[in-house]
Order: sequence, then C-alpha cells, then structure tokens
Amino acid sequence: MKKTILAVGIAVVDIIATCKEFPKPDQKIRSESLQIVAGGNALNGLSALSRLGFDCKLLTVIGDDDFSSHVLKYCQRAQIDIAISPRIPTARTPTSYIIVDSTSKTRTIIHSPTQVELTEEHGIQATDPLQPSSVSLVYLDGRNPKCALKVAQWARRYQIPVLLDAERPRGPDFD
Repeated sequence: MKKTILAVGIAVVDIIATCKEFPKPDQKIRSESLQIVAGGNALNGLSALSRLGFDCKLLTVIGDDDFSSHVLKYCQRAQIDIAISPRIPTARTPTSYIIVDSTSKTRTIIHSPTQVELTEEHGIQATDPLQPSSVSLVYLDGRNPKCALKVAQWARRYQIPVLLDAERPRGPDFD
C-alpha cells in the first residue's frame, strides 16, 4: 500500500508581477511578467512530495470563487487529493499579490486571507474515514490551529509523526 502524506493548511493563489523596480507612491508602471500560480505552505509541500511519488491529501477550505477553480485544477494536475476538504460557498480563496523587483531581487507580498477557517469539526470529519495505517506523516502549516490540533491528536493516537511548519504567531488563537 502506498503511504499517504496528509496536510492541513491553506491553498493560496499567488499573483506575481515582476517589475524592473518597485513602484513609487502613485506611480503606474508596467510589469516584465505576470504569473498566477497556486501556492501556500501546505500545497507547495504536497506538490513536491507528489512529484516524489507520495500519495498526498490536503485538508483545506475550498470556496466557490474564481480562484478556487484555479486551486482545484492545480491539485488535479499535481495529483493532490482534496476529497476531504470542505466546500464552503461563502469562502474566498486566500490570495497573495506579490511584486518582485528584478533589479534589487526583493519582493513585497500583500496577503488577503480567507474569511473562513477550518474548524475542529472539519478535522474530525476529515480523519474519520482515513485508514491510520496508510498515513505516514501529517503536515500542519499552522494556519488553522483548532483543526490542526484535532488532526494532530488523531495522528498521536495512531503514532503517526506530525510536522509543524510554524511561523510567527497570528491572531487570537496564538495568544
């Protein structure tokens, strides 16, 4: 049986504009290139693992906005299973607007987070149908702490290793 990596986290759409230099206030400039790509720590990690031959499952919020279809198509191409991810019509796909200065090799990111977080219940619903013996690692990107805790507790119960990609604290759940 092929081992599964289960990730809990956000799937983001990155809109990346590369410019010769960062614009000054009120300045209008042209970009050298524009890319729209799926991203986010959990999705990026699973993409690499999928290319290495692992079976990958992602628990994330999927909305019904235009960017969600971009994430869904990306997951299908990357062979990342999102069947355990809740579809929430009111959810907006997290989006990052990235300006890359090609001269100074710096970048600035403006992130628009989703307004809908994964809950404890999402964690329970996602892990209930899983066969623990098929999961070799749980990866948590730290963005949905209540859900992540439930999934980590499930993993601990079955002695499945958990990898936490911790970033700086955000919001009231980290106080």
